[in-house]
Amino acid sequence: MLEVRDSGGAEHNKEEYKLRRIIVNKRMTITEVAELVGISPKTIVRWEKVGKVKKAKRDWRGWRVYDESDLTDIRQFRETIVEVN
Repeated sequence: MLEVRDSGGAEHNKEEYKLRRIIVNKRMTITEVAELVGISPKTIVRWEKVGKVKKAKRDWRGWRVYDESDLTDIRQFRETIVEVN
């Protein structure tokens, strides 16, 4: 497991570090959401296109941005798929 040191010198695993950074920033990229959920960014785009999950908000560049509630919705949808299979 990859360990990361924060500015205070404390060690954290990579996933925990990402979550802390996201909570501070309050927004995530599609890549960050995909990594946290365990799917590919293309899967999220496909789910958005067919209406399985709501479309992401966009920033000034047109890039998708997600918040904690979006992450929760995508995780819940993925869990329903995994439970069915």
